[in-house]
Amino acid sequence: MVPAVFLSMRPDTDTQCKRCGTCCRKGGPALHRQDRNLVNHDYISIERLFTIRIGEPVRDDVRGLLTTAGEEIIKVKGAAGNWACTFFDDPANQCTIYDHRPIECRLLCCRETSAIERAYKTDRLTRKALLGHIEGLWSIVAQHQQRCDYRQIAELLDKSPLTAGSFQAGTVAEAIRYDRALRELIVEKNLATFDTLDFIFGRPVAVVVRDLKKFEMLRDI
Repeated sequence: MVPAVFLSMRPDTDTQCKRCGTCCRKGGPALHRQDRNLVNHDYISIERLFTIRIGEPVRDDVRGLLTTAGEEIIKVKGAAGNWACTFFDDPANQCTIYDHRPIECRLLCCRETSAIERAYKTDRLTRKALLGHIEGLWSIVAQHQQRCDYRQIAELLDKSPLTAGSFQAGTVAEAIRYDRALRELIVEKNLATFDTLDFIFGRPVAVVVRDLKKFEMLRDI
C-alpha cells in the first residue's frame, strides 16, 4: 500500500524524484505485469521476491487499517534485519538496479502519489505468469494453494478457541505440517532452493497463522 507518510507530502508540486531513498527504506515494491521481463532477464531474481497469498493479513497504509489480501501480491524482499528494499544500498543512498527498477518505483513520487495510487492494484504479476510453464512445478504450487488456503484457515480460526484435539485445530495443524513437509521435499528434490520458497509458496503457513490469530484479535478491538 502507499505509505501514509507520502500522502501527507502532496502539497509540494515538485514531482521530480530527489532520489532521497525514503521510499526505498519503507520496503520493496510489488510487481506488475510490466515487470515480468525484469524477472525473466534476471535483473530481479526470484530469490529476491516473496509472495503475499490471498487471505493473508496485510496493512493498508492508505486507509490505516489491517486487512487481508484480496489478490496475490508479489513483492521485493526487504533487506536483512529491516524493511528497506533488498536492492537499496543504504551507505551509498542509491538503488542498485535503478535503470531496471520496477514500475511502482518509476511511478512513485512522494510529493505526488496519484500515479502510483492509480496503478497500485492493477495488472499485478502472479506466480502463474512466472512459473506456469515449468512442468510439474505449477501443479505443486496450485495444490499447495488449495490445501493451505488462508481464507479457509481464517474461517477455522473464527471458530475459536482452537481447543486441543478439535477438528479445527487438527485441520490447521495439518495445513502447517503439509506446508513444512512440502518445502523440505521441494528442496531435497532440487526443484527449488531454500531462498526461493517464500516466492513459490509464500511465507511459511505457521508464520501466517500466527499473524491471522493476531489479526482476528485486533479486528475485534
